[in-house]
Amino acid sequence: MAARQISDTDPDATDIYLAAVMPDTFWDRSVLDSAALHPSTAERLVRTGTSTQRAAMALNPHVRKDLAMELAEDSDHHVRMMLASRSDLTEGERAAIDYLIDERDRLDPLHWVYEVTDTDRLRELAGSGNVLIRRSLADNRHLPQDVVDLLSADDDFAVRILLCENQPTVSPDPGLPVEIMHALLDRAGVPRLPAS
Repeated sequence: MAARQISDTDPDATDIYLAAVMPDTFWDRSVLDSAALHPSTAERLVRTGTSTQRAAMALNPHVRKDLAMELAEDSDHHVRMMLASRSDLTEGERAAIDYLIDERDRLDPLHWVYEVTDTDRLRELAGSGNVLIRRSLADNRHLPQDVVDLLSADDDFAVRILLCENQPTVSPDPGLPVEIMHALLDRAGVPRLPAS
């Protein structure tokens, strides 16, 4: 999208975009989570933006980390979850943020995770306590085999499914088809028969 490409490098283009687009749209979030920003625009959106804009600011690498960390106490859970998924946080900083990602949460992948190619960083991210980072990592095309193996034993069902869908070197898990069927039946509301 042209608006995203322009605003990723030009804070003036971001200001023009913000003036022209209605807030809280998909486009607003998809542009703002990586847009170059003037410091005053970043401060305004972090402190008085809509929840969609604050969530985008939480992820945006152009927003100073200290400013983004003001969102750690945000009343909106999604904003705190996005903050905990920032690329420049330590695991300790992530753990200090009050957020929870449930196995049933359907979340957009973190685009910054796709771009990681350094094997040490990939290994570090595979051990993250943030399940959204691990889910996004399952789709990274640069995973070394030891990271694929580590993620294939992840406690999060979605990480394992995404890994099977996206990594050709993942070892088949004989229990996964049964787990998938149970998950589909649960979501459809089909009761399970009692075990005999």
